Amino acid sequence: MPHPSGLASKGAPPPEGRFDSWGAVLLAVLSSSLVLLPSHPLPAVIVAVVSAAALALHIRRRPDGYVPQAALRSKLFGSSVLITLVLSVSYFTLLFAIPRLIADRAGRPTSTVAAGQLVAMVAGSALTLFFGTVATRLGRPGCAPCCSRPVRSPC
Repeated sequence: MPHPSGLASKGAPPPEGRFDSWGAVLLAVLSSSLVLLPSHPLPAVIVAVVSAAALALHIRRRPDGYVPQAALRSKLFGSSVLITLVLSVSYFTLLFAIPRLIADRAGRPTSTVAAGQLVAMVAGSALTLFFGTVATRLGRPGCAPCCSRPVRSPC
């Protein structure tokens, strides 16, 4: 019998195609707390632990939601997430730490250092877009001259 309000009960799986907004919010909070880890370690760790626990409970309740349980069990996905996590945390650590270090050691204001970082990031982004455009025009090369020959089936 359907729920009196016309909506599914809390324990029932959602209808097909319905967006998992709670899963998206919990993942966004977890990601944001990890980004803030270098600048505000204690609050970020607390929020990360709470949001990770809430996300884990949500995934158990809704295994095909915003964060599919099948993807989390994949070794490839797990290693990709770990690499991304390490690179992101180290990037944001450098983003927050470098201006302070240069300001302390070189006597420059952090605003000058931040402006220099901004120029470097914009240049890096522009070069990435340029190289991406050039790479698509070059096409995909073969791996070796011997690979361009047709291979006969062993059967």
